[in-house]
Amino acid sequence: MDLDALKANLKKDFKKIVSQEELNQFKVKYLGKKGQITKLSKKIKSLPSKDRPTYGKKIGELRSLCEDFLDLAQEK
Repeated sequence: MDLDALKANLKKDFKKIVSQEELNQFKVKYLGKKGQITKLSKKIKSLPSKDRPTYGKKIGELRSLCEDFLDLAQEK
């Protein structure tokens, strides 16, 4: 999956959250053991050495965005 598309999906899914159950599903979908961001993180080692830092940084930004969304939702 394209990282930009994943970011757009992440934002779209976050806007739909209205309950604690949906928040938990959101967390599992993106940060869980088989989550989308987690899967992308595991692919880093298969990339060429020159592409790893850039890709890793983008994955880190997505993870941070997702965690920020989770913190924001828990404050509500």
